[in-house]
Amino acid sequence: MTDLQFSTNSYQARNWSATMRTVGISGQASQTLTVVGQVKTTANNEVPELSRKEPQGATSSQLILELNVLSTRVGDRDVGWRDVSYSAPVTDESYESVLITGVCTETVKITDDEHGCR
Repeated sequence: MTDLQFSTNSYQARNWSATMRTVGISGQASQTLTVVGQVKTTANNEVPELSRKEPQGATSSQLILELNVLSTRVGDRDVGWRDVSYSAPVTDESYESVLITGVCTETVKITDDEHGCR
């Protein structure tokens, strides 16, 4: 059995982007929001994770995600940048930005994915 715990160490983060992709035909189109970035960790057993923060804030145009780093109790020292992502369908919200909280704080403006099917 693997024992997981949330880490509260200080981490660095970089290369954040948030993209809204529209897929489908007009009238039946759906949107998916994808947020990606990198977190620098100090061991190979530390895994960054983004999740939707509940409750959300008072600003309906900003999605709040929480960044945590999960770690097992066994791992080797291995300082490096680890990829992290969050992807979810978007229904009626019209987000303009994403606020990332937790082990770091970043605000990322959402852009449209020009390569999505329309």
